[in-house]
Amino acid sequence: MFHSLNDLIAGQDRSLAARGDRITEQQAAIRQQEAALESRGQVARELEAEIDRLEAAREATASVNRSLLLMIPRLADRRGIAVFGAGAGGRQFAARWTKAGGTIACFTDNRSDVWGSRIDGVPVIPPRELAVSDVALIVIASSPGYHQISAQLEGMRLPPGLECVNGVVFP
Repeated sequence: MFHSLNDLIAGQDRSLAARGDRITEQQAAIRQQEAALESRGQVARELEAEIDRLEAAREATASVNRSLLLMIPRLADRRGIAVFGAGAGGRQFAARWTKAGGTIACFTDNRSDVWGSRIDGVPVIPPRELAVSDVALIVIASSPGYHQISAQLEGMRLPPGLECVNGVVFP
């Protein structure tokens, strides 16, 4: 019986060792599955980021198309346009606009130190005067300030139908 008890214990040890090996294998398989899931999660996060980027690009393209569709017909309008931005961006836009055959009626800027001056013979007026100006379009020529200026113009009492667009997109 002693011999069979030792055999029984040895058999149990082997059985436990085999179970331990299977558990170790199962744990390794679980770790591989977790790594695969983490990898899939990373891919899903990357895809979501790419979708967000593409959606932003689509919205930007729609904004550019809208701006261009509003600007191009105004090239021939003799009233001219108002350029919001009397700095480098406004001057660059004005040069492209006049080269394309358009007319600049006035510049405007939030900096009071430029009001009353002229840029290439075109007056610089305070933004509040846009409400009584006879212009075909207001073009915002300030890339970093576009959203703030757009909100500012929305809050003003501009004539009905007077559109404001992003001039940075004009080729």
